Amino acid sequence: MTKYILMYYGGKRPQSPEEFAAIMEAWRTWTTETGKAVLDSGNPVSQTAEVTADRVAARTNNDTPSGYSIIQAESMEQAVQIAQTTPVVHQGGQAIVYETFKVI
Repeated sequence: MTKYILMYYGGKRPQSPEEFAAIMEAWRTWTTETGKAVLDSGNPVSQTAEVTADRVAARTNNDTPSGYSIIQAESMEQAVQIAQTTPVVHQGGQAIVYETFKVI
């Protein structure tokens, strides 16, 4: 099995405690239904910094991800299928799938 990182962009931000509870329930359901494929259901992202060898800068543009998950799958196609079921995708956001590989 290969590990994949799902980076989320956009999606619905809850406007009330009830919406927050509904979104959290959607994530619990997704994690349960996806089973052992989900290695880390992830978290939202709040602050980001762009770091290079000679500079650090805050990122505030729309390229900032809204969250992530780490999954395992037999293929990129299977990882994409899993990504299509995430709550973010169903709330108007998108998931970018990154395949990882071992170097050591």
